Parts: sequence; structure tokens; C-alpha cells
Amino acid sequence: ELPAGADYWDFDCRFGATQETAQPAHLSTLIGLVDGVAREGGSQFYIEILAKAAQRKARPAEAAEAEPQL
Repeated sequence: ELPAGADYWDFDCRFGATQETAQPAHLSTLIGLVDGVAREGGSQFYIEILAKAAQRKARPAEAAEAEPQL
């Protein structure tokens, strides 16, 4: 259950060959990073995914106007 004031779960992620060499990575890039290790014949990798409660922020009016309406 989300804590009061939060409306979604966000994730802090890190990816690398080892825990010591892992770098921050966006959640949406993790599968591609794993695929890259597999293509290169890598035998292991390190992924860290930490959940954190977050609250969405309103987009600036300029950004909202620039997006096409579906």
C-alpha cells in the first residue's frame, strides 16, 4: 500500500558487471542492458532495484501544449 501523499511507486536502479561497478540506470533500460550482456557472452551481471513511493508532478503548461492529442 502506498504511503499517504504518494500516488505511484518509482524505482532507483543500478546496473553493472558487479555491485561495485554498477551505475544508475532507468528502469526502462534494464532489459536492453541485460540483452547486451547476453549478446557479448557475459556470464553474470548485477541489478539493483529499490522501490520508493513518489508523487506525480504536474507538467509545465508548455510541455502539455506541445504534445499531440490522441
